[in-house]
Amino acid sequence: MKQQEKNQTNRATTGTYHHENLLQAVWASLRFDRNNLHTTQHETIRIHHPGIFNTNQGPDFLDAQIQIGDHYHHGHVEIHLNADDWMRHGHHLDPQYNAVVLHVYLLRGKRSNTRIDGTEIPELYLGDRVGTALDVSMKTQLACHGIGKTKLPASPSRWMQDAGYRRLIEKSERMGLMLQKLDHDWSQLLWEELAGAVGGPVNALQFKQLAKQVPWALVRRHNYTVEALEALLFGICGALEGRPIDAYQAGLQDQWRFMQGRHNLQPKPIPFKFHRMHPAGFPMVRIAQLAALVAQYRPIIALLEEKEIKRFAEGSPPTSAYWACRYEFGNRHNQRKSELGAESRHRIILNVLLPMLRLYAINHGLPIRDEAMLAIMAGITPENDRIVRRFGPIGVQAKNALESQGLHHIEQKLCRLHRCQSCVIGSKILGLHQHG
Repeated sequence: MKQQEKNQTNRATTGTYHHENLLQAVWASLRFDRNNLHTTQHETIRIHHPGIFNTNQGPDFLDAQIQIGDHYHHGHVEIHLNADDWMRHGHHLDPQYNAVVLHVYLLRGKRSNTRIDGTEIPELYLGDRVGTALDVSMKTQLACHGIGKTKLPASPSRWMQDAGYRRLIEKSERMGLMLQKLDHDWSQLLWEELAGAVGGPVNALQFKQLAKQVPWALVRRHNYTVEALEALLFGICGALEGRPIDAYQAGLQDQWRFMQGRHNLQPKPIPFKFHRMHPAGFPMVRIAQLAALVAQYRPIIALLEEKEIKRFAEGSPPTSAYWACRYEFGNRHNQRKSELGAESRHRIILNVLLPMLRLYAINHGLPIRDEAMLAIMAGITPENDRIVRRFGPIGVQAKNALESQGLHHIEQKLCRLHRCQSCVIGSKILGLHQHG
């Protein structure tokens, strides 16, 4: 095998072209070197139309218009990473593939391929013809990175908003599955999800573990003072063991020992993460914020009201004064705001409160106020994370959280899987229906 083919093989199996969907996008847009095209049987090829992407069973592209040698063909095209996939997938035994006029692949196979009637199928090898335009790291850039912004549809906002709505529905449906596992204990579900969101992206799983170790049925019995909740939460994760650092920790220890004996509780350390974390996100601070938050809502399910969600978006209760100048037990720091920041509150609203509010309405036969929930999302500042920023180079900017949530949905369901043909913007940029 030539060194160039080896390089193509390595790239296909480890990099950009690992997914067949991306190779389909390359074919759909004809973004490869089309000079002096020949089949592997050495017949000339001229592509008049790549065909229409097939979302159902059968060949990948339907009704393509291709001239091979002196013959003009109006039929289908099948795309594979490896030429041997034709036989491996059983296409040589499937009558649906008798109308395939061209088999396109990236990696050479061990044999020539035939249709069910025994005729040899014309094949096009693209391993040395795929340009560098799509040869980028899919972890940092979209497949359509760098392509003209003038090809965007007239209203990408509507596209993002629709995707944001679908993301809300999917989150609500996932919560429905978790609710079943918890025997429809709404308070426990909200408690676990709320804890995970307060923990933030780094410690979400650890905080959900905390909420499981201290179930809501136990928390609500001590939901009278912030300090009592702190004692319970800090105590169960092992943060109150050993000699106290100061009087405040000593007071929490006394309360914890009383609860421990009353409820037969045993501390179980949780492996919280601290690596590269800003002090304001330290687990001890987050636990104090969680205690302050749930102390204000009795019952916790009261958070699932539109007016409470709107109020929560504006601000949350501060922690006890001790945590206004500390990130952990002991050393003092400069005075600061100790309540949950806007970014954390917005994350809770988007990922917990609104999806669960929708699920609650469905399960209790209440009106599903989608427009009101979408209005709340539209009133929140858009996220500015790595995923949202990936859309900047193609001219897509989210104006609010509804749109940025839509970009998250699109990246997860389409971009990450290289399903460019199923994307409103992607299909336009890639010229799915353009003639060659």
